[in-house]
Amino acid sequence: MMVSLLGRECVMPMESNLAYQVDGLVPKAVVQVQESSQIQAVLSLAGQQNLGVTPWGGGTHQFLGNKPSRLDIVLDMHKYDRILDFQPADLTVTVESGITLDKLKAQLMSDDKLVPLESPLSDVATIGGIVATNRSGPLRYSYGLPRDWLIGSTVCGAGGQQTKSGGKVVKNVTGYDLGKLYAGSLGTLGVISEVTFKLAPSNPAGGLIVGKVDSIDEAVQISKELLAKVYSPQGIQIVDNLAMKTIGHPLLHTGLTYGVMLFFCGRVPAVNRRMRECEGLLESSGIISRQMFLADEADKLLTQTTNSGSFANDIPECLMKFNVSPDKLLAVTQRSQAILGNIPTALLADPGFGVIRLACHYSSIVSTSEFLVCVQSLRNMVSQHNGSLIIERCSYQVKEAIDVWGDDTPEVKVMANIKKQFDPKMILNQGRFMGHL
Repeated sequence: MMVSLLGRECVMPMESNLAYQVDGLVPKAVVQVQESSQIQAVLSLAGQQNLGVTPWGGGTHQFLGNKPSRLDIVLDMHKYDRILDFQPADLTVTVESGITLDKLKAQLMSDDKLVPLESPLSDVATIGGIVATNRSGPLRYSYGLPRDWLIGSTVCGAGGQQTKSGGKVVKNVTGYDLGKLYAGSLGTLGVISEVTFKLAPSNPAGGLIVGKVDSIDEAVQISKELLAKVYSPQGIQIVDNLAMKTIGHPLLHTGLTYGVMLFFCGRVPAVNRRMRECEGLLESSGIISRQMFLADEADKLLTQTTNSGSFANDIPECLMKFNVSPDKLLAVTQRSQAILGNIPTALLADPGFGVIRLACHYSSIVSTSEFLVCVQSLRNMVSQHNGSLIIERCSYQVKEAIDVWGDDTPEVKVMANIKKQFDPKMILNQGRFMGHL
């Protein structure tokens, strides 16, 4: 059916389907699209035949979400990757959603422009996937999330209809900005076809300071002091010794020792000034053990920090993401460590943005059922601090036992109503979003 609809060149051989499995489900067909009309045709057919569709960019974040209820068609977007419109003077760019982040940044760099997005495995991760997951990295404190740079989008709906929101100039939206709704929706409301971003000037210089501290309290305190300064870094990450080893820069001592990673980017004079001032503050605070990195070495460690937990030889059994207000970060981190006890856990926390990631390797210490008790305790604890806990990566057994997005909340009812309006037949990534939508 797909061959007659799109041509043999767009439909992958059956033996290739195994590479596109999601949580153990293997699709019945994989379609590689290169035109928006092909996306519409597949979705129209899926709506008529009641077939489940999963959009697929680089495949770098297909571990996110609950186990899909069904997987009939994978819509591979990686060949749908052109830059459609680039206006350096207006600081905007419009691209097809299958373009990788690295390819887009390389094209913009020729005109000294930057799209301030971050994602693990950026040489493979596609723009559509990054927007759909609203993924970010160590510089999110300064640059925010992908949705903050999104000013326009074209989306193919569940029935194949195409809708547009926003436009190609920075100030163009009155009323509700519909494009923001798709950011972070995990492809459950529509397939992102094209996106328009506002841009920033490029960052010709980068720097990194790594300071070693003896406790999480000290790490959070010095981070607060740094963030309050006009010369604050563009991003701060608090890491423990285990996380620093996976990044590729082990601290000097083992045990419960922490590092504070300060990231800088921008023009050379500004970066140098910020680094000098921050170095002085660390020294006056008694943080003697510290290292400075510049240029390529700093960029490499920024990339490795962004990729933490995504390396083939460093996939955690469970990757948890806490979203809390920054003033609750210390309390939530300390309680989490107490609840997890002696389970080996790598910590990567953003004190400016209130994001905590814990990468656990638990199977040698506790059973899956015992670990699930820990997860529920963590969720109860973080809810008391008005935060949330998402299980970003885990085993099939864990996904079958819990909703990875968290306990049922009033927001789920809102999302269910939105899903009903946008995808009444439930064909897009069915079951993968909160409340198994």
